[in-house]
Amino acid sequence: MNSFQPHAKKDEAPLINASGIFSSRFVGAKSSEAKNPSHSFLRLRSGFSAKEDKKNIRSNYTSPPKLALGISLLILGSILLLARENAETNLSESFENEPVKVQGLSENEIEESKLPKKVVIPDLSIDLPIKKANIINGYWEVFEDSAAWGLGSGIPGEIGNQVIFAHAREGLFLSLQSIKVGTDIYILTDSGWFQYEVKDIKEVYPSQTEVINATEDETLTLYTCSGYKDSKRLIVIAKRIKIS
Repeated sequence: MNSFQPHAKKDEAPLINASGIFSSRFVGAKSSEAKNPSHSFLRLRSGFSAKEDKKNIRSNYTSPPKLALGISLLILGSILLLARENAETNLSESFENEPVKVQGLSENEIEESKLPKKVVIPDLSIDLPIKKANIINGYWEVFEDSAAWGLGSGIPGEIGNQVIFAHAREGLFLSLQSIKVGTDIYILTDSGWFQYEVKDIKEVYPSQTEVINATEDETLTLYTCSGYKDSKRLIVIAKRIKIS
């Protein structure tokens, strides 16, 4: 494509000053310089020849096809990014809208004094009350202001898998993402404190409900959301430490 040139007479070339801005005056070609010396003076003062002027214009000018291509690539990149986010989001609904799915657990009521009432993890500054989460349409309730103990899971001091869960929010289980193997967890009931030690930490998909199945020993399982857009679940498995 031809480079842009301002309209000028056949024997004239545009004058560009040091900053690359067009001057309202024109420098004559060699044939006219002899007739008008002031033209030569202007050419020397500008520091550019007619050939250099054209080169300068060409280097400072972005052709429309290149500009259109750049805009098209930006739009295409945005579309691909949005498509990726939607695809990843569809892997799972957020923990915000998806309570813990329960399968094969008993809904029999347990004596109130045996239920966990508080969970404390000193290393993570977690100190939360625990509410009983009933099973509603196959799912445990999830509370906005506390941790929850899933009805039908194990209880402190007895064989079974005790499941306690909460949202991954500030003031709830957000700091659980920093927990390490060996961390101590304390559960309070009306009869006293029970101590557990973290043995395993893993991430699973919401469909992997085997993590809340009953166990053959006394186990505490902490459960919260994790991963991109809460697409996974953080599972912390702890075992009872009996204090003599």
